[in-house]
Amino acid sequence: MINKTLVLLVFNFLAIPAYSSRDFHLEINAQYQDSRSSSKADELDQDFHEGLSQMNILAGDKIEFWGNHLQFDVYTRFASSSLFTKDMDEMKVSSVFFPQQIVARDALKSNHLKINDDQYEQVLLYQAAYEWGDEDVTFRVGRFPVVFGQGYYINPINPLNHAQSFSPQKLDQVNDGAQITFHTKKRLKLHLYFLGDKRYTDYNEDITRTVMIRGEWKKSSLTSLNYIIGEDQKRHKYGFEFRHGMKDSFVAAQGVRYSQQLDESSDSAGLAHYLVSLNKALNSSHHISLEFGKFQRDEDEKSQIQYNYLPFESFVGPSWKYQLSDKLSSRVDYVVNSESKASIYNISIGYQYSKQFLAMLYTTGLATDSDDDPDFQQEDLFPTMLGLNLQGKF
Repeated sequence: MINKTLVLLVFNFLAIPAYSSRDFHLEINAQYQDSRSSSKADELDQDFHEGLSQMNILAGDKIEFWGNHLQFDVYTRFASSSLFTKDMDEMKVSSVFFPQQIVARDALKSNHLKINDDQYEQVLLYQAAYEWGDEDVTFRVGRFPVVFGQGYYINPINPLNHAQSFSPQKLDQVNDGAQITFHTKKRLKLHLYFLGDKRYTDYNEDITRTVMIRGEWKKSSLTSLNYIIGEDQKRHKYGFEFRHGMKDSFVAAQGVRYSQQLDESSDSAGLAHYLVSLNKALNSSHHISLEFGKFQRDEDEKSQIQYNYLPFESFVGPSWKYQLSDKLSSRVDYVVNSESKASIYNISIGYQYSKQFLAMLYTTGLATDSDDDPDFQQEDLFPTMLGLNLQGKF
């Protein structure tokens, strides 16, 4: 008994200095938005005259011990709207409720979801990642976000996250699996991703695998190159991103190819995506950008609006950001489908009170309808939304 007590005392004494940091964080996001149908939605029996109120809570801790890191976060969302019914229209909810799919590659299935009497309740394990390494290689395993790529409206070089341009809540998607990063050389990093997903598969609960390599090469402080190659969600995926910076500006270009589905019974076609981005700071207050590109969709799959909030395949999108003061800023985004001529606007005004509190008023909706073509009917369902977003970080 005495020996056991001594062992515990020694262990606790050694563990105190090894447990060198705690970073508990709490983020609360309260949002209310009112939705109105587009001009064509009523004709298609799609009524969006609904309000939506929600509260999102993200809480967790980052722990460091003996040079290792443990990140743990829980995400909770409570929402109220008459849109939420047991037989709810997924298209409606996807259009006004973003992000809808928070876990991109889901092997753990740790998600509580309850929909009842106009109430939407969700609790999930957002992050649970263990990381360790040295000056040559870093290992990470668990559930974690994968963030890279310069795309604002779409970001095809990164299939493991979604673009957040139109979303008032900036929340990265997370993935289940492992990542190994080699960073022996100063200008070259190599990332290996081994991820799993049960949500995407429909056969015997087998896990659809993701095995992907990403190279990150910095030719200089101004020029860099990203590339990906591998297998992800039953397709081969490969592509690149080139970025070059200049004084007060930068340009970026992406090209990504998805093969046809690898199932022998599938007759799906391959998909091609591209993006070109031009960005310039005119002065300390004004910043403008222009993106154009294409995120091709598989006609046999469901709408990808839950993965990419922009409901267009081909688009041209200018943006203007104006910093009125240190605390007050505004942003205007306008996106046009280059094929259907439909367009969407997004206008926001944000007030940042210290680093902890943000209030943002925003409106999003269709500026012009698409051509009378059944292929673009989905675009005309995008509703008009007016909302207030309050965010606090503690």
